[in-house]
Amino acid sequence: MKKRRIAPGDIIPLNQIDHLIYVVRGQRVMLDSDLARLYGVTTFNLNKAVGRNTIRFPDDFLFRLSKQEWDSLRFQIGILRKFKKHDQQINALINAIRQLLAPPARPHKKIGF
Repeated sequence: MKKRRIAPGDIIPLNQIDHLIYVVRGQRVMLDSDLARLYGVTTFNLNKAVGRNTIRFPDDFLFRLSKQEWDSLRFQIGILRKFKKHDQQINALINAIRQLLAPPARPHKKIGF
């Protein structure tokens, strides 16, 4: 089933979008990708429309990360990527530990005919 696009004037109940709202710099914000999904457009097209029509949007509609915030975010992403290289090894280790800690399976009696 295709999702219905938001029409002008539609009001979305807060409980349907509450999980998409974050607090950044003390303000409630939504990611452009989540907003684009609600409107049924691509993130690229949403950002393009905002850029073409900046006069129609309030001043606090959009903000960009500062250089310090962007550098911090890039650093955090870099750390996550380093761990991603070892995901399979870590998962194999965790599974091996789980098998060692699992109680032994009870032997079943064979049914012979």
